[in-house]
Amino acid sequence: MVRTGIKIILIAFIFFCSCKEGEKAKREEEIILKVHSNIDRFDSVFVYDGEVKFKYPKGENISDFLFSDICYTGGYYFVVSEDRKRIMKFDSTGNFVNFIGGEGEGPGEVRIILGLSVGLNQDLIVIGGVPFKAVIYKYPSYEKFIDIKFPTLSLDVVQLASGKLVTYSLYTEALLTELSPDGKVLKNFLKPFDNKLKIFSARTYVGSLWNNSKGEIFFVDPTSGYIFRYDSSLNLICKYIAGDDLKEFFGYPKPYPQNLSPYEVTHEHVNYWKEFIHPCSGASLNDTLFIVQYYLAKNMRSWDSFRFNLISTSGEVFIVNMKPPHNGMLIFPGGDVVLEVIPGEIKGADITDAKIFRYKIKKQNYGG
Repeated sequence: MVRTGIKIILIAFIFFCSCKEGEKAKREEEIILKVHSNIDRFDSVFVYDGEVKFKYPKGENISDFLFSDICYTGGYYFVVSEDRKRIMKFDSTGNFVNFIGGEGEGPGEVRIILGLSVGLNQDLIVIGGVPFKAVIYKYPSYEKFIDIKFPTLSLDVVQLASGKLVTYSLYTEALLTELSPDGKVLKNFLKPFDNKLKIFSARTYVGSLWNNSKGEIFFVDPTSGYIFRYDSSLNLICKYIAGDDLKEFFGYPKPYPQNLSPYEVTHEHVNYWKEFIHPCSGASLNDTLFIVQYYLAKNMRSWDSFRFNLISTSGEVFIVNMKPPHNGMLIFPGGDVVLEVIPGEIKGADITDAKIFRYKIKKQNYGG
């Protein structure tokens, strides 16, 4: 009986210790975001670097942009054309160089471009909406390309050092998918916290996926408000969770109303959508800082104003809920560059081009 009692005590002790270790591991993968220094001036962190003026080729008249319409790498800008069928290449001073890609459903072609990004090897990744695929134009000439078919519509794509891809979609059971270099689905991961909200959100542009120079993957989940960070092998490093005093500024959604169908848009749906902010884009500005942009919307088909947060990888929040200088949309074309886009205006029978202001992050150590 004594030995049995001792054995029970030992088992209980081991169980208690294993639970503690599990709790510790769980705590270690969760980083609670806290305000380190509430910077209230944009120019305290970013330096104005002039206005970007593209000399568009004949027939192009860009008056607005989406979040992933501009990339900058190797001294060149790459911009989605107005009809969203080709990519325009400009030099660093805005002079047009040439078109990349073309309209169609054949090799290297798409009928509509949803966005573009730069791979780790300076390859140009074009996300096709029709058909569902990525076209990877190879650096440095961008004349050679690889087609990778997608199982469904993807909102964001990043390239791993292995050549594999990770896609983000609101049309799959899981939010993220790992694909082989030839497009084979290797695994689906990260279940949505609220499946009805995921279905309802699929008609909008929410959430964001990107990587840094180390090959780490960051994902802002619109169904939970969490920010997930993975290593280059897609092992979860941590998830960032805003403290209670920050939740309203980090896109934490309210529970989806159980009485509303996620397949409809009614007055009640719109009222629900207006109650919180929505993550729409993000980027790593260096290996210790990342920035996430959110939007407020009065309806389901547009955005009315933008805010952003600047965070260190260690969980320190330096900027909270700040507007861009001209109340425009921020675009992160690559590196330490940040662009602010002001949509064009209708003036009589003409539409003015969008204005694009360029900023660079100050060379300071903000922690990490």
